[in-house]
Amino acid sequence: MSDAILIFTFSPVQPFIAEARRAADLFAGSQILVALARAAARPLAEYGELIYPAVSSEELTGVRDLPNRLVAQVPWEQVEVLAEQARRELLDAWSVETKDAYTFLAGIRPHPDDTWKEIWQRQTGWNPDTVNYADHSFSPVWECYWAAARLSGEDPSKAYRDAYIAAYRALAAVKRLRAFEQRLELGEKDTLSGQRSALHRHGEQARDYWRAVAYSPRVTGAKLRPNGRERLDAVGSVKRFGTTGQEQFRSVASVATDDYRAAAIKRAPEKLAKYREAIELLVPSHLLYQPHKADTAWPYDGDLFFLDTLTENRLEDSYNLSAPPEPARLEKARTALKELYEKVGWHPRPYYAVLIMDGDNMGQRIDEYLGAEDPAAAHRRFSASLLRFAKSIQSDVVEHHGSLIYAGGDDVLAFVPLTSAVALALHLQRCFHETVGATLSAGIALAHQMSPLDGVISAARQAEGLAKRAGKNALAVRTLKRSGEIMDAISPWAYVEQSFELFRQLLDAGILSSHFPHRVLADAYGIPVPGGQWRASLRRLLRRHEEKRGEMEIDQWAERLDEWAENLRGATAAYSHQTGTTLTPTEMLARWLLLARFIAQHGGEE
Repeated sequence: MSDAILIFTFSPVQPFIAEARRAADLFAGSQILVALARAAARPLAEYGELIYPAVSSEELTGVRDLPNRLVAQVPWEQVEVLAEQARRELLDAWSVETKDAYTFLAGIRPHPDDTWKEIWQRQTGWNPDTVNYADHSFSPVWECYWAAARLSGEDPSKAYRDAYIAAYRALAAVKRLRAFEQRLELGEKDTLSGQRSALHRHGEQARDYWRAVAYSPRVTGAKLRPNGRERLDAVGSVKRFGTTGQEQFRSVASVATDDYRAAAIKRAPEKLAKYREAIELLVPSHLLYQPHKADTAWPYDGDLFFLDTLTENRLEDSYNLSAPPEPARLEKARTALKELYEKVGWHPRPYYAVLIMDGDNMGQRIDEYLGAEDPAAAHRRFSASLLRFAKSIQSDVVEHHGSLIYAGGDDVLAFVPLTSAVALALHLQRCFHETVGATLSAGIALAHQMSPLDGVISAARQAEGLAKRAGKNALAVRTLKRSGEIMDAISPWAYVEQSFELFRQLLDAGILSSHFPHRVLADAYGIPVPGGQWRASLRRLLRRHEEKRGEMEIDQWAERLDEWAENLRGATAAYSHQTGTTLTPTEMLARWLLLARFIAQHGGEE
């Protein structure tokens, strides 16, 4: 009889994912977490019933993303046994991941020695010599927590609610104990976390060891930068060289240039084939990263669409060339790329977007379900709706030419081309509302593909935080220009949907001059609040900057933009309070128009 509520969770999650320098690191980290959650969930689903996520034991394998917090209804007499089994299953799944990475690194020179193996075991808990997890009583990486409460009383609805609340509060108390061991990490630190000792052999600098690894024929530039500039610890090595890390995940450059790749295939197939031939002569095939392996026209990374990549230093840094490229072959490749530019008609743009989304008031929503007549059924239905939303996201992101990192219930992390980011965010927030019956907030960071990834992820999270603090059910976009300028724009979803994309299309089609947003910003300094004077200013500017006469409803657009500014008062006040930067509603509107201009020009500054 399943007469208890068991809540099981593990950490760290965000720090583990955040230790990344490449999109592939981020993806590998998130998918390792999913593998661990799936392993922990299996005994709970087999001997009880999973409530969150709402899946059976048979369905677990097919679920792409799972949360790190599990809720199950299980027999009270088996609570402790099942929680311990979930923990052991999680550690065994981690053992599989570490074994795969160890096998890869042990198979290339220089081979691990006892010092190397000691670091590996200390950092992962997996013993390379015994091929076992070192100690199931403690993990140097993963902290597992659980709490349970028994369903009691004659009223089933009250019993479920009381047990869930009791288990939830007990779990929060257990997590606050922070009962884990501190471990001393000496010597040169790894370049992903900066906290743990980088792997090295006895009497050898970590830099020298990783320099040798980088020049192995089995290690591409997509896996490791040359000359010891990347030095990994055991945990980072699991991300890079484990089974999950071997997937050819698209880089941010490939995301940024996805529209250019499609245009080149369609408009200039002969020039693209010529350029591909030049690249294959320039860089050995085993060093070429192939995120589009099934694409016979162009299987390679998007950074090769930029002339800046075709230099001696960049090729050595990105592709681990053991010797400088032949000048004649390098010039041939550069010439072929210029010919491709000319045939396609435009250059690839280096900006892309990171999209982060999170459901609003999820705890409050669960509280409401716990007060239902049948709280257990209501909770399961809510969990099932989150799972349906998560399952639908993959195809939506692909349709918008993006790469999905993670989609677990109400959490989404994706890389998207610059021109698709806002459109995808709008689509997903509509789907979330229709599927879950709740709202979510989102943060988008627009950045140059050469910007440090950790900074871009941080900017997207900060933008999401701004959207939450601006009243939720909102979108915030932080633009990180290569020049160093940072611009934030925040708005409720409704007005982004009603006006932003339409305005961007006006700029895209050349119906409205690209100078219009700057003129709006200039007037906003003198007219801080929406109303009659602001509408008159907008009408005057729209008439002056209408490039194709008669194709715009001037009065309607002035009313539309004025209404948007009026509904930015709350977001603007919250932003000013949060950042200490005084901003008016009309200035916030001007920022959105400047953002539309930036996207319409594919990140162009002119």
